[in-house]
Amino acid sequence: MKRHILIALASLLMMGAAGVRADEAKSAAPKAPNREAAEKRRAEQEKLTPEEREKRRKEAMEKREVRLKELREKKAAGTLNDIEKTQLDRLEKQSERSKRPKKDGPGPRPKKDKKDKTDSSTTE
Repeated sequence: MKRHILIALASLLMMGAAGVRADEAKSAAPKAPNREAAEKRRAEQEKLTPEEREKRRKEAMEKREVRLKELREKKAAGTLNDIEKTQLDRLEKQSERSKRPKKDGPGPRPKKDKKDKTDSSTTE
């Protein structure tokens, strides 16, 4: 009888400890951006005049170019870490996109077919 009680207590302790570890793992995960703050920024951007939007766009492009220059210098010196390498790749892609001629709009989103997901080997 004592053996059964000890086994039950040990299993409860193990489950409790596993639950604590799972909570710790969840708290260590990055948090999603605050939706309210994003909505507030979006509302502020809608209030801007076209000239103010263009001014902000140019400021953002200048800031991006400065950061790109810094990251490229670090890459040339060989002191670029993994996070900065990812940032450099993303900023270079953004820079390439900003240099393309502008379209009238973003265009329609491509539709995903269920066939494409399961039958990708036949399209190659």
